[in-house]
Amino acid sequence: MNSMRWLARLNVPPYDTAPRAIYPPVENRSKCRRFYLLEYEALSYTWGKATLNEDCVEDNGPGSSQTITVNGAPFVITENLFDGLRELREEIHDYLWVDALCIDQTNDSERAAQVTLMGDIYSLANRVIVWFGKELPEVEAVSWLSEHYINAIEAGIAVEGILRSTSYCDLSTTPEQIWCSTLKFIVDALRRQQAACLHDKIYAFLGIAKVSLPPSLSTADLMKVDYNKPVEEVFTAFAAQLLLNLPNLSPLSSSEGIGIGNRNLKTLPSWCPDYSYSPSVSKLVITRENMQYGVPGFAASLCGTSQSGICRINGHILCASGKRIDTIAEACQPTSELYDIRTWFDDKHELTEIEGLLDVCLKLDSTYSLTKQDRIEVLWRTLLLDTDFFFGKSECKYPTDTSKFSRCFGAYIAAYSAAPLKRLTGKERESYLEVLQKCEATYLTSASLGLPSIPGILKYADESQFGAVFFIHRLFPEAKEFMVQSAVHCASRRLFITSQKWLGLGPQLLQPNDELWLLKHAAVPFILRAYGESQYQLVGEAYVHGIMYGELVGAPGGLEGFGEIEIV
Repeated sequence: MNSMRWLARLNVPPYDTAPRAIYPPVENRSKCRRFYLLEYEALSYTWGKATLNEDCVEDNGPGSSQTITVNGAPFVITENLFDGLRELREEIHDYLWVDALCIDQTNDSERAAQVTLMGDIYSLANRVIVWFGKELPEVEAVSWLSEHYINAIEAGIAVEGILRSTSYCDLSTTPEQIWCSTLKFIVDALRRQQAACLHDKIYAFLGIAKVSLPPSLSTADLMKVDYNKPVEEVFTAFAAQLLLNLPNLSPLSSSEGIGIGNRNLKTLPSWCPDYSYSPSVSKLVITRENMQYGVPGFAASLCGTSQSGICRINGHILCASGKRIDTIAEACQPTSELYDIRTWFDDKHELTEIEGLLDVCLKLDSTYSLTKQDRIEVLWRTLLLDTDFFFGKSECKYPTDTSKFSRCFGAYIAAYSAAPLKRLTGKERESYLEVLQKCEATYLTSASLGLPSIPGILKYADESQFGAVFFIHRLFPEAKEFMVQSAVHCASRRLFITSQKWLGLGPQLLQPNDELWLLKHAAVPFILRAYGESQYQLVGEAYVHGIMYGELVGAPGGLEGFGEIEIV
């Protein structure tokens, strides 16, 4: 099973009297070890079921299968593979490797053995041919290639180089830490790529990753490829391997927890990512790790370095050292409603979102206890993760500039407030202005300057006749900058206020009475929810303004009160 099969090209006319016999014999008798490899080419084609049989032909839709002859017997393959073999038959020199035909897809043991050879199979081929489909227009093919395939190929090519180096180390120092950290990075980066078999969300990378596999991990459960295992078990084993070998709890930031609500695999422990889909919310740790511009990443409770032993795993139970620091008193404004300017000009637009956003401030102390900043300033800093950065900028600034972003936030409030005035008349307009006046009376005297006045909003409303794009891009460039940066960090999250009147951002489905925890060796705080008498479920990451850089653990007595907790 650790050998290879090839498909031999026969010298038959392109349109044989048996039109379905494209490459009749698979040379499954010619099994050669690596050092006796023949020269061959490999075919890569768009994802889908590798093979079909009579029981599953309809799974891929009508007309999605074709029959060829293999060793004198009929063999069913996907239509796209059939088209590729027929189209490319005159271009192939002697031997071809195709996963659907050269691996027995009905034999899970063989598939498990072969997946670990994938890196060798593609790297040793004379040529790798990529087949998109016979009816894909050129422009569409280029677009598809750019969006779906190049990223995957580039990442796949990079895997071997990265794994051979220590350039991506994520605070890791040992070979085991470096290997696990890099593999985590690759798997996270390619989560949006689809796979016909969900096991391959993990297994597909092991064949390449083994080039730098530390000997101590060669017998780990993760490296025992087994397609008979439930996919939940594969995902859990991978997440557990990362948590047990990395010097911090960064894998928890890859998990959606129970705070997003659209996990496909419901039986996964809350601390394990559901790799079967790509979440729409960017992770706080990933966001900051990618900001390689001299700005430190979050370090809420990174209590020094650790070689091992930062947690234990018993089945589906994660045991980690944690400290409860507060509880969620109120789940406030969802951020997803704040960034779609297309809705600003429709009939359903109301001021309730902005009003609700500013009302969050009224529930805070006028001077924020953790940073001594004005509460309006704390609001916009939280929505930006207190970072002046978005992709394309040459540098990242922390903390954000007060004068600049108080203006940007004020421009954003003005733009949002002015947009609906274009269509309102009579009593509707009067009622809307009354709401604006209420906001002005409450917030215009804030120590954080930059919030708009009623005359200013009315002036902008008169200039909004050219539509949303002109409105935001030409009249409110500062509002646009605030929206772009805030949306990158905070879209699809929810503001919350704790019992101590701290302001934070967390998952959309957080609830009052959820608990805010510091987990030792974690870069960010986490929100946990009590489960049973003594266990917790992971809700998700949290940003809490004023505690993200170790302010709490660095204070006198800050390292006291940590104890082992169980997360399921």
